[in-house]
Amino acid sequence: MAAANAVCASSSISSSTHPDQHSWFHEARHRKDSPYRATGTSGPTRSPQMRARAWCFPAHRNRPGRANNAGIQFTAPVEDFPPAKWHAILGINLSAAFHGIAAAVPQMKKQRWGRIVNVALTHGLVASTHKAAYVAAKHGLIGLTKVVGLETAGSGVTCNAVCPGWVRTPLVEKQISDVVAQKNISQKDAAKALLGEKQPSSEFVSPEQLGGTVAFLCSRAADQIAGTAISVDGG
Repeated sequence: MAAANAVCASSSISSSTHPDQHSWFHEARHRKDSPYRATGTSGPTRSPQMRARAWCFPAHRNRPGRANNAGIQFTAPVEDFPPAKWHAILGINLSAAFHGIAAAVPQMKKQRWGRIVNVALTHGLVASTHKAAYVAAKHGLIGLTKVVGLETAGSGVTCNAVCPGWVRTPLVEKQISDVVAQKNISQKDAAKALLGEKQPSSEFVSPEQLGGTVAFLCSRAADQIAGTAISVDGG
């Protein structure tokens, strides 16, 4: 955990597996006016291939919080999915959140206040082909959110999840460029095609909108919201 007056987001990137849309957090922290800052702490993974760091933004004074944002991705049909990739994705996208929560909850309960926010993405609620491990992990993260929400009820601690759709990050820009190359269409049409798959509003979620949702869940206004998954997917 980071300092007690901050909300902490752990984010991990594997040297052998491409990171997923969680890069919205990294994009936000690099802006000059960003409220996010590095703490330099390590995530709960034991893998030597992992590079982990925690990022924080100001919260209530002496009131701890944790946002679990670590994630990697690999795609393949289930019959061709490498077991090593399955275990890596489950370990980082789900087990890391479990270990972080288990370590944070005792101190939160002791202080009678705490906030846990799990970034589950829409894949915590729906499925996509060729993403067996990722979808399984994100659905598991929603289940973990509900369990911790029940176990901490009445303690001053809450645990919730946010489920964003497409966030326009550098990683997503690359996917748009791939669509342009594959279909020989414009950037605008490629972005529209990508959004059309799962984003009814046909508009990207901005890092600020997603960060604002997390900030709300970390506020006193969300005292009675627990074990909930909030979709931020344009419909």
